[in-house]
Amino acid sequence: MRPYLTIEVDDVDVVHADAVARGFDVVHPLTDEPWGVRRFLVVEPGGLVLNILGQTPLGDPERACAGRCRTAIGVLEVGLLRKVG
Repeated sequence: MRPYLTIEVDDVDVVHADAVARGFDVVHPLTDEPWGVRRFLVVEPGGLVLNILGQTPLGDPERACAGRCRTAIGVLEVGLLRKVG
């Protein structure tokens, strides 16, 4: 399964726990990848697969940005490509 979009978050563990608690379909488990990210894949309500990731000590911590965890959860709640009308 290939992700449609990648979202980088400050704390991927928090986002993963919230996605699981809310019953979202996690299609790739939370995994530490050898290239310096910790990630999981989840299906948003519109059916798109999202790659949610955070930097590990091997990654670049300077790239972290506050508020991304909340943004990722919001995307999962309302769907990425929700039609308005």
